[in-house]
Formats: sequence, structure tokens, C-alpha cells
Amino acid sequence: MVGTGTTKNNTKTAHTDEHVSTNDQSKNVNTTGLNIPHGYLSMSQMNAYAICPRAYYWKYIEGRREPTNHKMLVGVVAHSILELVSELGNVDFSSEQLKSQFEFLFEEELEGLSSEERTTKLVADSRVYADGLLPSVHQYIKTELPKLNMVAKEVQVMKDMPIRIARYLKGGDSYYENLGNLTVMGYIDF
Repeated sequence: MVGTGTTKNNTKTAHTDEHVSTNDQSKNVNTTGLNIPHGYLSMSQMNAYAICPRAYYWKYIEGRREPTNHKMLVGVVAHSILELVSELGNVDFSSEQLKSQFEFLFEEELEGLSSEERTTKLVADSRVYADGLLPSVHQYIKTELPKLNMVAKEVQVMKDMPIRIARYLKGGDSYYENLGNLTVMGYIDF
């Protein structure tokens, strides 16, 4: 089993400044002893637990981070740039402005890494990778992004529901692990 189930109430979500309240402790009782650190499970948490309960424990309970590589680092920064452009209403960034914004966000991401992760090789590889990727991001912003119906709002949804996770055994057999009635959290784009 992963741990003993305790929940925290009035936790702050990662994507908004709204507070989530799960005052009814019985909503988060489960039969497996699964530790639910924020009082709810996201789809990512459920998938992590379904794939490997130990990996779930390390990531969501112990707070271990996956090793960062240059593609992950640049991808996070590129995603942040696209979110920013979307929020600003498809502002026409020049390639110099895009590079400047990348540098700013890149430095912010580097500050969040441990000294062991923030190696000279990671920084150098990230810059080389970004130099190849940024022209494509700029082209996408100029030509494709304006064609899309931009998401105007992201709304958090929480639902109490029974959760079952499929477990697959060697030889093709499977069974369902009942986690009990839990609060599940996700987002819907409007």
C-alpha cells in the first residue's frame, strides 16, 4: 500500500487562486490506504497511481521530481510563451521579443531547479534546442494561433465519485482495485 490516508482542507490549487474546500472527511475515505495529499485526485495522479503506485508515492507524497532534460525544460518555457500570447490576445511578437521572453521565462525555470539539476550541460543543451525551436514557435504564433478559437476561460471542476483502477497481471489477467469514494479534480476549457 502507498500510505495512510489523510487529507488537507482548504488547499490552494496550482492553476488558480481559488481555494478548494473538502470539509467532509468521509468524501475522501478509500479502501486502499492511498494517501491523498490535497484532498482530491487529478487525472494525472490517478494515472500515475494506476501505472505504478510507488512512482505515485515518490512524486505526490514525497515530492520527488523527475529528472529534467533540455527538451522538457524548453517545452515548459515554450508552453508558457503560448499561454502568455493567448492571454494577451495574439499579440504580434517579433522574433527578438520572443527570444527575450524566452530568456526571461527560461531563467525563471532554472531558478526552480536544484543545483544538481542545473548543470552547465543542461543549460547549454537547452539553449541549442531552443535556438532550433523558437523559429517554429514564432511561425506558429503568427500563422496558426490566430486561426484557433482561443480558450477564454479554464474552469475547475470537482466531483465526488467512486474510483476503480484496472490492474493488469502477467499472463493477461486483470482485476479492479477499488479506491473508494474520492474527490476528483480537473479543468474544462470554455
